[in-house]
Amino acid sequence: MNTKNLKEELHKLVDELNDDVALENFYKAMNYYKLQNSSIEILDELDSKQLARLLESIEQGKAGKTTSHLEMKKEIQQWFSR
Repeated sequence: MNTKNLKEELHKLVDELNDDVALENFYKAMNYYKLQNSSIEILDELDSKQLARLLESIEQGKAGKTTSHLEMKKEIQQWFSR
């Protein structure tokens, strides 16, 4: 079966399917496959400001200017207790 015929058959199957759960699962599976096989690099999607901020964050991490998960949890708890 060639690509065109295969796509036509898949479209028919989807059009005839009346099970919402099955349709949602099929959509999730196809979307997951698409994302896993995408050649798009996340860095290519960033604008110059976003890329500069990311590089700055990496440098801060290398310099030890970080906050631990535990420290951040405590800080968030303080925010919500005000």
